[in-house]
Amino acid sequence: MPVAVVIGLAVIGLLYMRSGSTPEVAEVAPTPAAETGKHSSRVENRLEAIRKAHERALEGGAGEPSAGGEKTTVKSGNGVANTLRPKPQAQNAMQGAFPGAENQVDDDQDPDDIPGLRKMALEDSDPERRLAAVTLLGASDDPQAIPILAQALQDGDEEVRLAAIQSLADVTGDVPVDVIGQAAVNDPSADNRYEALEVLSDVGDAASRSYIEKALNDPDEDVRSLAEGILDLEDTYEDGGKPAPAGTPHG
Repeated sequence: MPVAVVIGLAVIGLLYMRSGSTPEVAEVAPTPAAETGKHSSRVENRLEAIRKAHERALEGGAGEPSAGGEKTTVKSGNGVANTLRPKPQAQNAMQGAFPGAENQVDDDQDPDDIPGLRKMALEDSDPERRLAAVTLLGASDDPQAIPILAQALQDGDEEVRLAAIQSLADVTGDVPVDVIGQAAVNDPSADNRYEALEVLSDVGDAASRSYIEKALNDPDEDVRSLAEGILDLEDTYEDGGKPAPAGTPHG
């Protein structure tokens, strides 16, 4: 074959190869991540407790102790299950919630001395003593403790604020929803906002729901998940246990 013909064929082949389109590489779909709706264990446990409270209320078990005897369930005025925390003894309250806190109270401190506890809770320089006083106030039967505990929610110590949230859920009388609600959306600590949300879930009224809805935008994943789960359960049981239509918006 003449050399010129060979060269010509080689040039034509080279031009063809350059002009040909590069084979497309099929895009591999990303492997789906774990379901974003998967809750952490503490959220799942809390939602399960709320679910059981609703079921007991529907079955006419209002007022019966829940599993473990930690809470009792009644129905609030709007028919929503309301899980109430029992009144702890002062010493047990400190030992259970904050071990060692009882050692921070003076031996001559009267647990019923609300003015004395107020001074300690709001003015003492030692956060451990403030924590102990707040816990004692929560175990009291005096409604005068409520505004003191509300003030303690502004404490600079995270544990003192947490104790105030828990104590406000334990004091005699109605839970101050607006005070707890502000903690649920504004406390700097995600754990404290989560705890306040748990308290609101026990109340089960329209006012508490409005704060729970605000928590749907919380920066913490567990707080958002708990808020969403509480609202889903409320929607499910609002008609006597009849599931709400799929896609029912919150609020």
